[in-house]
Amino acid sequence: MTRIAVSKFRVWCTVDGKEFQVTSFNTSFEINAIPTAQIAVPVGRNVYTSESAQIHASVREFKISDVVKVYMSVGTPGGADDEDWPAGDILIFDGFLSGTGFRKSVTEVSYILHVQHWLVQLTYSSCLSADSHPMNPAQLTYPSIVPLRVASGGGALGVNGQLPYGFDSAISEEIGSDGDLWGDVLLPWLEDTANENFYDSYDERIDPIVVSAGERPNTAALAALKRFSLVGDYKPLVLDLAAVDSDTIASAIEQDVQQTTYMAFANTTFWNKIVRDFGGNYLFSIVPRIADAYVAPRIGGIRSAFRHSIEADEYASVDMGARLEQPLKGVGIVASGAALTGVFANEVGIGGWYSPDEDADGLIMIRGGPAWLQYALIPSSFAAVSAAPTGVVGSASQPGGGVQGTQPDITTSSQTLKTMLDRYAEAIYVHEALKSRQGSLTGKLRFDIAPGSIVKIEVAGDAFIPEDRLGGSLYAHILRVTIAIKYGQASTSFVLSHIRTEEENAKDGLSIDRHPIYDATWTGTSLSDDFD
Repeated sequence: MTRIAVSKFRVWCTVDGKEFQVTSFNTSFEINAIPTAQIAVPVGRNVYTSESAQIHASVREFKISDVVKVYMSVGTPGGADDEDWPAGDILIFDGFLSGTGFRKSVTEVSYILHVQHWLVQLTYSSCLSADSHPMNPAQLTYPSIVPLRVASGGGALGVNGQLPYGFDSAISEEIGSDGDLWGDVLLPWLEDTANENFYDSYDERIDPIVVSAGERPNTAALAALKRFSLVGDYKPLVLDLAAVDSDTIASAIEQDVQQTTYMAFANTTFWNKIVRDFGGNYLFSIVPRIADAYVAPRIGGIRSAFRHSIEADEYASVDMGARLEQPLKGVGIVASGAALTGVFANEVGIGGWYSPDEDADGLIMIRGGPAWLQYALIPSSFAAVSAAPTGVVGSASQPGGGVQGTQPDITTSSQTLKTMLDRYAEAIYVHEALKSRQGSLTGKLRFDIAPGSIVKIEVAGDAFIPEDRLGGSLYAHILRVTIAIKYGQASTSFVLSHIRTEEENAKDGLSIDRHPIYDATWTGTSLSDDFD
């Protein structure tokens, strides 16, 4: 039986610091998406005091991008079965006004505030300039001579190489020394990029704007980037290099980062760069929270400890389903390579493979792997030695000219690539096997489960059916969290993915025991530290 909890609470919001009563509040937090909220504030007058609602005097003062904060306070619980809420005023949404509206129905008349989460600051402009729309022609927002920086040491490009904006040290050195791919490499680089303004129009009509903007950083993007947390439930993105050649992987990622910089930044926002390019390539997700955000090494079907347990009496409705049109026999990952002689270039074949049962019937799926894994076995791996980045290399005619460079070990590099691609193939297989297993669950108002979390769901069986196999527990990943507060009722709904039984959670092909490339296991977090 569903347990009913009763608490007395108040919800209100502030718009540019001015407080308004709230009659209803709806918001959704989703993996790799910017949360939104709809806030209804009362109109008319108080029948007891004849006092007009605050909105009538303030509505003309609203401006797009006004700071909007939503708060909740909960009274002292009345009994042992009531919820244990934090004391004081609790922030439950933080963002910017994006628009307003009016809603009227048989039971309601309200003025509506449409609000976007503070992560929207990463979408305002091109990565290259706070003043340039990302749809502008790249030639108008990108100097004819790319303002590269000279590397100060090491890496695949060497001491005299040129690195992308903001990189003043080698990427591969950070990765190879157990550095955090996000916290030590990508985040500092994005912050340095946002501190510059590369708008270069060469057009007299906007030159005055460009001159004044040239020294102005992208303050909106910087403010959002600085709210990405590296503490609490954050798990550093340290690559699992114990079973592979770290130099090969570190060098491959460095080359990939540099290959995907430059002109692409002119027509890309920071949000798209993080979510689509970096997140897709390096297999991490953005987890939005109320006051901060995490970059998480999240993968569907992970066989690990769960973050939360949702008991049967904590939800009022649940709807789950699954379908699989064709069973999979195995997944192959395409890899490119080339002969060291250069005679055979761009050879393509199956580099990674995973099949939980080689004797099973089913289809074979061929997929492409991340771009950075393709750099491990191509001739550019030998460029560092050929270009002598650390100085003149000794030779027969000049034996004392310098330290002799060392060629990469092709056998070690090949095994490294094979190991990583096999892991990637397994992750793809598990995802394909579980991706259609989705569902929804609605229960009590709660803020302790954020999107991306792994949950264990108790399914109550029939007490009068011995050994009821419909009972037991399910494991699932949270894709979206939706919170609704209205007219004395409040609830939280979850969109679930990668649903599996307890037996399936221990079965190869339906779960995976590790992330393909990181040594961290991430089980989830809350929407706010106030609810930990």
